Amino acid sequence: MNQIIRDTIDSYPGACNYLMQTHNFNDFCLIKKSNTSFASKKKIVFNLFIVFFKLLFNRKKLHKSNIIFSIGYATLIIAFFNKIHFIQCNRIYWWGFFPHNKKYLPVFRILIKFLTTDRLHLIVFSKFEKKQYPELIGIKNDNIHYIPYGEFNHSPESVIVPSRIKDYYFSGGYSNRDYVKLIDVFRRINKKLIIICSKNNKEILSIDTPANIEIFQDLSSGLFEKYLRESKVVIIPFKYNSGASGQSVMLRCMRNKKTVIVTRTDVIKDYVDDGISGIIIDDLQEELQSKIDYLEKDESARSELGENLYKKYVEEFSYEAIIPYLSKIINSK
Repeated sequence: MNQIIRDTIDSYPGACNYLMQTHNFNDFCLIKKSNTSFASKKKIVFNLFIVFFKLLFNRKKLHKSNIIFSIGYATLIIAFFNKIHFIQCNRIYWWGFFPHNKKYLPVFRILIKFLTTDRLHLIVFSKFEKKQYPELIGIKNDNIHYIPYGEFNHSPESVIVPSRIKDYYFSGGYSNRDYVKLIDVFRRINKKLIIICSKNNKEILSIDTPANIEIFQDLSSGLFEKYLRESKVVIIPFKYNSGASGQSVMLRCMRNKKTVIVTRTDVIKDYVDDGISGIIIDDLQEELQSKIDYLEKDESARSELGENLYKKYVEEFSYEAIIPYLSKIINSK
């Protein structure tokens, strides 16, 4: 028997539905209700306590599974129960292992050292992470598997809906965003900027912003997509070169043929070819304004960059492109 462990019903529904339909997985959903906002660190810890007892009380359902496909931090508890023989299984896959902040990597190194067995495998969403984690967290390379972070949801949402482009720039997302520097740049230029972030992006919520900048918190996925789709250019301003961050927003850009400006990270280079499918910069404050001036003057360049980004999406990150990676991992021995 194969089992999926996930917090909520909206945790990677595309990948989970594929596993249920194609590889005979059962779905064990821990909390059931949907969650559309980003969880704070306190909320994550609180949820882990709830998950611990739910898994403890339901461990007989999971005992002697073949594969446990676990999403998120609940995998730590599954690995712990496996370590002390409360739950026996052949393989545990931690789907989407990605500490957003590299300062937590030493903590994960301690946890992985304590919990790891040959049965624990990590599934990561970038080539960069697959390369760095054996050294950074001390897990064998053979136990780390790469799947491109692509369009896991095979749904109507992945179909482009034509929209009238409006005269504003857009930036959005929660983790690893340098909104402070982005706002500083837009203080100097007469262009409208819309930011959609989380209430947990506390560093900008008390900032006095000029009239050309609007900030929204925790909007629905549909509204987020609408603002992104109707923008002239999308800017993703990363704070640091960490592991996974920005990919979900990038996918929305790709399928909507958006022109993107991103600050350089090893992960985002998988998605954007500088000057071909987007623009990569190293310093927001030094480079962003000149790139905006260039794109303002050349509408054909914006169109070409967006078309090339969509082409890359279809070839490398669409549902049809990434699902074979998942099947290969599940079928491996």
